[in-house]
Amino acid sequence: MKCRIYILLTAMLLMPYAAWAETMSSTNYHMQLDSFGSGARSTSTNYSLKDDIGVIGSDTSTSTNYQVNDGIVGAFQDGVLSASVSAGSVDLGTLSTITLTQGRIEIIVTSDAMSGYTIRASEDQPLSDGAATIDAVADGEVTIGSEEYGLGTAGTSGQYNSSDVGISSALTIIASASDPVTSESTAVYFKAAISGSTTAGSYSHIVTFSTVSNF
Repeated sequence: MKCRIYILLTAMLLMPYAAWAETMSSTNYHMQLDSFGSGARSTSTNYSLKDDIGVIGSDTSTSTNYQVNDGIVGAFQDGVLSASVSAGSVDLGTLSTITLTQGRIEIIVTSDAMSGYTIRASEDQPLSDGAATIDAVADGEVTIGSEEYGLGTAGTSGQYNSSDVGISSALTIIASASDPVTSESTAVYFKAAISGSTTAGSYSHIVTFSTVSNF
């Protein structure tokens, strides 16, 4: 019996809500913010620099619930989020009643958000071949000889490093960090097992990983 899982990775950046203390407008203009001082944005092939001169209180202040970017430069800070996946598909090959079959990918994330990032997984349909499906694991472990399918993780931010979770159409958090990260890797293990009553066939579905910065 063969089982192929197709992987789709999406990356989204959710920007924090910007609260402006004061705006000025007229018939022809809208000034979102202003500052006493001077500054500019300079760019080259490899760099982008935003600077100011003589601006009072230009700094970043944080607490448990808030982050304030003071000054003209802080108001236009750019968020960074990147995510990559090591493979676009996982082929679990021929499944057996006496072995646990696994496939592995890595998701690598960089996020400069103060509260880190979150990866969520979802599927377009159960792992299936026509009307036949392989059950999603429900007891926390994909077990040899039982018809079960799910995923586990490994890595600092992995949420299922010591257990397995079934995939559904609902978003399931599989990795989460609470601080900025650079090229942090989370391994994702797809695990499948069958029983003697599992219907023979070629099973597949699409799994989507959504990566967002936490704000």
